Amino acid sequence: MGLTDQQKQFVVERRAHPEEPVGWSAARAGASTKRATKTGREWLANPKVREAIANGFERKLEAAKFTKDAILADIASLRDACIQDGGSTALKTRSEADIALAKMGGFFQERVEVGIDIKLLERIDNARRRVGKEPAFNKPELTE
Repeated sequence: MGLTDQQKQFVVERRAHPEEPVGWSAARAGASTKRATKTGREWLANPKVREAIANGFERKLEAAKFTKDAILADIASLRDACIQDGGSTALKTRSEADIALAKMGGFFQERVEVGIDIKLLERIDNARRRVGKEPAFNKPELTE
């Protein structure tokens, strides 16, 4: 289980003001002023809070190599897990992260095809004529 919002703010306050009493940091993090010192000490007893203060929430990540096949395999397994689990939010979020990672890696590219639909342009011009306006588009001349 991760840190609460108050504990996260406590970590920020302790890193910003390590010389101040623990109670002050706890109070600024939202703890009751009557028991701020006690709450601060309780939070400091939590190993995750101590680690976050020492490391500043920074995670040491190993250099990971993502391949197209690995990402596609993970997406496929997530699809199956979503079907079995009924589509939990955690699985959807992980799937969205995999897809974003694949896009950032250049494995997938979103494409938007833009084209001119001559029939649509003709319909727009006909509608403009019906209401007494000039056509907006000129039909291109075919050249040989």
